[in-house]
Amino acid sequence: MSLAFLVAFLSVTISASTPTIQNLVNVEVIEYLQKYGYLNEVDVTTHTSIEDEKIKQAIALFQEYYQIPGNGALNDNTLHQMRQPRCGLPDMSHQEQNSVVAKWRKTHLTWNFHLADADTLKTTAHAWLLRMGSEHISNI
Repeated sequence: MSLAFLVAFLSVTISASTPTIQNLVNVEVIEYLQKYGYLNEVDVTTHTSIEDEKIKQAIALFQEYYQIPGNGALNDNTLHQMRQPRCGLPDMSHQEQNSVVAKWRKTHLTWNFHLADADTLKTTAHAWLLRMGSEHISNI
Protein backbone atom coordinates (compact mmCIF):
# COMPACT_ATOMS: atom_id res chain seq x y z
CA MET A 1 0.00 0.00 0.00
CA SER A 2 2.78 2.44 0.85
CA LEU A 3 4.59 1.71 -2.43
CA ALA A 4 1.46 2.55 -4.43
CA PHE A 5 1.06 5.76 -2.43
CA LEU A 6 4.70 6.72 -3.07
CA VAL A 7 4.37 6.09 -6.83
CA ALA A 8 1.14 8.10 -6.98
CA PHE A 9 2.71 10.94 -4.99
CA LEU A 10 5.81 11.05 -7.20
CA SER A 11 3.82 11.01 -10.43
CA VAL A 12 1.63 13.89 -9.23
CA THR A 13 4.66 15.84 -8.01
CA ILE A 14 6.61 15.29 -11.23
CA SER A 15 3.69 16.18 -13.48
CA ALA A 16 2.94 19.30 -11.43
CA SER A 17 6.52 20.52 -11.60
CA THR A 18 7.13 19.66 -15.25
CA PRO A 19 6.60 22.77 -17.37
CA THR A 20 4.16 22.37 -20.23
CA ILE A 21 4.74 23.88 -23.66
CA GLN A 22 1.95 26.38 -23.00
CA ASN A 23 3.57 27.49 -19.72
CA LEU A 24 6.92 27.93 -21.47
CA VAL A 25 5.26 30.03 -24.18
CA ASN A 26 3.51 32.15 -21.54
CA VAL A 27 6.81 32.75 -19.74
CA GLU A 28 8.48 33.60 -23.06
CA VAL A 29 5.73 36.09 -23.95
CA ILE A 30 5.74 37.77 -20.53
CA GLU A 31 9.53 38.11 -20.53
CA TYR A 32 9.40 39.56 -24.07
CA LEU A 33 6.69 42.07 -23.15
CA GLN A 34 8.67 43.15 -20.09
CA LYS A 35 11.98 43.42 -21.96
CA TYR A 36 10.60 45.61 -24.73
CA GLY A 37 8.55 47.95 -22.55
CA TYR A 38 4.99 46.70 -23.02
CA LEU A 39 4.55 45.30 -19.52
CA ASN A 40 5.80 46.23 -16.07
CA GLU A 41 7.21 43.50 -13.86
CA VAL A 42 4.82 40.58 -13.38
CA ASP A 43 5.52 37.46 -11.35
CA VAL A 44 5.57 34.63 -13.89
CA THR A 45 4.87 31.96 -11.31
CA THR A 46 1.63 33.35 -9.90
CA HIS A 47 -0.92 35.11 -12.07
CA THR A 48 -3.88 36.93 -10.63
CA SER A 49 -6.81 37.98 -12.76
CA ILE A 50 -5.51 41.58 -12.59
CA GLU A 51 -2.10 40.47 -13.87
CA ASP A 52 -3.77 38.41 -16.61
CA GLU A 53 -5.68 41.52 -17.72
CA LYS A 54 -2.44 43.55 -17.76
CA ILE A 55 -0.80 40.86 -19.90
CA LYS A 56 -3.76 40.91 -22.30
CA GLN A 57 -3.51 44.72 -22.54
CA ALA A 58 0.24 44.46 -23.17
CA ILE A 59 -0.32 41.93 -25.97
CA ALA A 60 -2.99 44.22 -27.47
CA LEU A 61 -0.54 47.14 -27.33
CA PHE A 62 2.12 45.01 -29.03
CA GLN A 63 -0.39 43.98 -31.72
CA GLU A 64 -1.34 47.60 -32.32
CA TYR A 65 2.31 48.70 -32.47
CA TYR A 66 3.14 46.06 -35.09
CA GLN A 67 -0.24 46.35 -36.86
CA ILE A 68 -1.17 42.74 -36.16
CA PRO A 69 -4.90 42.01 -36.11
CA GLY A 70 -5.92 40.92 -32.64
CA ASN A 71 -7.72 41.74 -29.45
CA GLY A 72 -5.03 41.02 -26.88
CA ALA A 73 -5.25 37.26 -27.27
CA LEU A 74 -1.99 35.55 -28.13
CA ASN A 75 -2.23 34.22 -31.68
CA ASP A 76 0.24 32.70 -34.15
CA ASN A 77 0.92 36.01 -35.94
CA THR A 78 1.74 37.74 -32.66
CA LEU A 79 3.99 34.93 -31.49
CA HIS A 80 5.72 34.85 -34.89
CA GLN A 81 6.43 38.61 -34.70
CA MET A 82 7.80 38.26 -31.17
CA ARG A 83 10.21 35.57 -32.32
CA GLN A 84 11.68 37.68 -35.12
CA PRO A 85 15.27 38.92 -34.71
CA ARG A 86 15.40 42.50 -33.44
CA CYS A 87 17.51 45.00 -31.55
CA GLY A 88 17.55 44.90 -27.77
CA LEU A 89 16.09 48.36 -27.21
CA PRO A 90 12.52 48.70 -25.90
CA ASP A 91 9.83 49.76 -28.36
CA MET A 92 8.43 52.11 -25.77
CA SER A 93 9.11 53.42 -22.31
CA HIS A 94 6.91 52.56 -19.35
CA GLN A 95 5.36 56.04 -19.59
CA GLU A 96 4.25 55.28 -23.14
CA GLN A 97 2.54 52.03 -22.10
CA ASN A 98 -0.46 53.88 -20.77
CA SER A 99 -0.81 56.23 -23.72
CA VAL A 100 -2.38 55.21 -26.98
CA VAL A 101 0.06 54.47 -29.77
CA ALA A 102 -1.06 57.01 -32.33
CA LYS A 103 -0.34 57.21 -36.02
CA TRP A 104 1.11 60.53 -37.17
CA ARG A 105 -1.96 62.16 -38.74
CA LYS A 106 -0.20 65.05 -40.48
CA THR A 107 0.54 64.24 -44.12
CA HIS A 108 1.60 67.69 -45.34
CA LEU A 109 5.04 68.28 -43.92
CA THR A 110 6.89 71.58 -43.97
CA TRP A 111 10.61 72.17 -43.82
CA ASN A 112 12.68 75.04 -42.48
CA PHE A 113 16.22 75.57 -43.78
CA HIS A 114 17.03 79.01 -42.31
CA LEU A 115 20.33 77.80 -40.88
CA ALA A 116 21.37 75.82 -43.96
CA ASP A 117 24.29 76.92 -46.10
CA ALA A 118 24.11 77.30 -49.89
CA ASP A 119 25.48 73.80 -50.62
CA THR A 120 22.91 72.16 -48.33
CA LEU A 121 20.08 74.14 -49.94
CA LYS A 122 21.25 73.17 -53.44
CA THR A 123 21.54 69.49 -52.49
CA THR A 124 18.10 69.59 -50.89
CA ALA A 125 16.58 71.23 -53.96
CA HIS A 126 18.12 68.55 -56.20
CA ALA A 127 16.77 65.81 -53.96
CA TRP A 128 13.25 67.24 -54.02
CA LEU A 129 13.33 67.66 -57.77
CA LEU A 130 14.46 64.08 -58.20
CA ARG A 131 11.70 62.99 -55.87
CA MET A 132 9.12 64.86 -57.91
CA GLY A 133 10.47 63.40 -61.14
CA SER A 134 11.35 66.79 -62.55
CA GLU A 135 13.83 67.22 -65.37
CA HIS A 136 14.64 70.81 -64.43
CA ILE A 137 17.69 69.95 -62.34
CA SER A 138 20.09 71.53 -64.80
CA ASN A 139 18.34 74.91 -64.41
CA ILE A 140 19.31 75.24 -60.76
